[in-house]
Amino acid sequence: SFADTITEISTPEELIQWMKDVNARVPEAAGGTVQLTADLDMTGYEMEPVGMPFPFEDREYASIEERAEQALLDRGFSGVFVGNGHIISGVSIESSLDEAGFFGILSPSAIVRDLHIEGTVIQHPDDETMDHAVGGFAGRIINGAEVTNCSFSGTVRGSSNVGGFAGSLDRSTASSDLPPTRITGCSADADITATWYGGGFAGSANLPIADCSADGTLTIAIRPNASIPSNIGGFSGDMLFTITGCHSGVEIFYEVPGANRMGSFVGEAAGFGPETVAITDCTIDEDAVHEGWYLVGYKVYSTMPVDI
Repeated sequence: SFADTITEISTPEELIQWMKDVNARVPEAAGGTVQLTADLDMTGYEMEPVGMPFPFEDREYASIEERAEQALLDRGFSGVFVGNGHIISGVSIESSLDEAGFFGILSPSAIVRDLHIEGTVIQHPDDETMDHAVGGFAGRIINGAEVTNCSFSGTVRGSSNVGGFAGSLDRSTASSDLPPTRITGCSADADITATWYGGGFAGSANLPIADCSADGTLTIAIRPNASIPSNIGGFSGDMLFTITGCHSGVEIFYEVPGANRMGSFVGEAAGFGPETVAITDCTIDEDAVHEGWYLVGYKVYSTMPVDI
């Protein structure tokens, strides 16, 4: 299988070649195993998100839902990346793609462990819709992907679904079944700029998160002729399932009065019923509590447990 293909990366040039192979949909790269064997300084290298959106194939779909499902499963990095505790620094990515980050999309079978990214990720979307996703580590992580003991530090700028670590943690299907927690032990320390669905760790958390942390700053940017900012949180802009054992030290800057689904820890907590969504055993720095805001800006279920 492709997973048996092991690529060792020890130089910036080898990383760039692997990145290009993944984005050219070379199966051994997109679905194989990577072992990072050295720290890399990518300063001056032209980079693009690893695992970029693939174009739709020209074929008939039974429904819009099937097409959307296929779009999620057919794209992104689906292999194994073992960072071995190494740091990839000097990363600079500017993109107008829907997903931007060191990884553009981590698809359901992806496994990433012990990898640390430092740098800048800036997204310049072509329009003002809220369908984009930008994160320092990954733009979009889809349910099933496993990300453990990874981090990002640096700068992240975008409009919607903007997170220091991940822009959007996505389920591939609209289901109330609680997926297993596969985002664990990760951290972000970033200066973030966002307008909608912005968070120090994740812009939009539609998957469970455990034992993760976010530090840095979050600046809410007003966009001309666009709807007012909303769904902003120090840790996550919104959430649908559980956030457990996580910490936020993110200071939020917002120059317009009147918070709209904004909270010092989470902007909006929704879910598929009060028993499916909870914040448990979490902490927040005192100076990360935004004056006049709730810890959770808006709760769909008033009985939802909040332990911060």
